Amino acid sequence: SINKTKTKQFKKQDNIENQNISNNKLNRKQKNNEIYFKKNEELKKKQEEEDKKSAQRKAEIEQENKFRFNLLKQNLVLHLIKRDGNCLFSSISDQVYGTENHSSIVREKCMDFIEKNKLFYSQFIEGGEAQMSAYIQRKRKNGIWGDNLEIQALSEIYNRPIEIYKDVNKP
Repeated sequence: SINKTKTKQFKKQDNIENQNISNNKLNRKQKNNEIYFKKNEELKKKQEEEDKKSAQRKAEIEQENKFRFNLLKQNLVLHLIKRDGNCLFSSISDQVYGTENHSSIVREKCMDFIEKNKLFYSQFIEGGEAQMSAYIQRKRKNGIWGDNLEIQALSEIYNRPIEIYKDVNKP
């Protein structure tokens, strides 16, 4: 009778342990499924982002090709210039000297010209004449973008019109 009771207790305990093992296996399966579905969702999102970027890049390429074609119709050619803050000066160097390697010479000539004519050019910068020296000093630095003021000065220095095209047919 004691053996039967112990056997029943062991069977009960075995059943509880088996049930716990089954529950643990089920919990692990659920966790694995949750991890799988979460990773799957992340992969889907990543793929959607990549598809979107790919579609955007494709549209950009199509737009650039259309732009190039429209330039060709006007006997113009697109020259790619490094985007390093010197691009205005590099593009003028490319057109004047046949290479963008003389951008520092173009920048120097430009800023010397603006400095010589600072009374005129000062009316086009914030702070006017009081800020002109600081403006010129900053614009002399490599990698600082040229803007409308420098475009106008370069046009006067080289006695040529400067036309900038950007994704349209007209300057």
